[in-house]
Amino acid sequence: APIGYIASTENYCKANNRDALKDYWDSKNSEIIHFIGKDIIYFHFLFWPAVLMGAGLKLPDKIIVHGFLTLKGEKMSKSRGKLLTADEFAGEYNPEFLRFYYAKNLSKKLSDINLDFDDFRDTINNELLGNLANFTYRTLSFVDKNFEGRIGKHSNDSEVISLAEEYVGKIKKAYEEINLNEAVKNIMALSSLGNRHFQNNEPWKVIKTDKEKAHKIVGMCANIVKILAIVSAPILPVISENIRKQLNLESLAWKDIDFKFVAHKIGTPSQLISRIEEK
Repeated sequence: APIGYIASTENYCKANNRDALKDYWDSKNSEIIHFIGKDIIYFHFLFWPAVLMGAGLKLPDKIIVHGFLTLKGEKMSKSRGKLLTADEFAGEYNPEFLRFYYAKNLSKKLSDINLDFDDFRDTINNELLGNLANFTYRTLSFVDKNFEGRIGKHSNDSEVISLAEEYVGKIKKAYEEINLNEAVKNIMALSSLGNRHFQNNEPWKVIKTDKEKAHKIVGMCANIVKILAIVSAPILPVISENIRKQLNLESLAWKDIDFKFVAHKIGTPSQLISRIEEK
């Protein structure tokens, strides 16, 4: 089966000769990471590296080993009828929810992930919806309603900017080290920072006496929304893309993480996700 990794890469890259494929897999400029389940450690740490060495190909730079996925605390079993397919899940829930739930629980440790639907529902409703999605909507809808959808200057709060940059640094490090649970933790912390800035500065009150100040408050929040769209993209690609469209930006990449999102007209805000009801 592992030979299929190389064969599929050849297919994907449309490599036409042996040398091109060898360069891809044996280049000093490439990084090869294997993601495997804990039940095939023996093969992937011993036999497959031996095959690669025998073929004169580069060994993986990292081997990330994950535990199993259990369902309501039990091992999945087709014969016992305890099985949930990805298609079945997607028929009931937004697939982004599962990506978020996995990432929140996924580390480099060998521990299993238990898909418990009460915990799953609480995680999505309280964290993804209650934190990130609600912050995004309250910020952009306030700009749309009170400032004709235009982002002005921001409050340039040095403490908020410093904290945001600190969280971004932690998120980047977590991605590089394949610690997705750490990435999620700091993405939520960044979103909470934006929520606090909005809540503590009360732009809905300030706008009655100082419209310019209120505009700057939500301008700072809009910059955090833009950063959230970027740092969450590897885990929440569809939601990230939705935020990008609502911000009316042509593209977003890591290099765009800054606080220079000013003098810009956003698109039409809408709720990113809906609450999961108990069933």
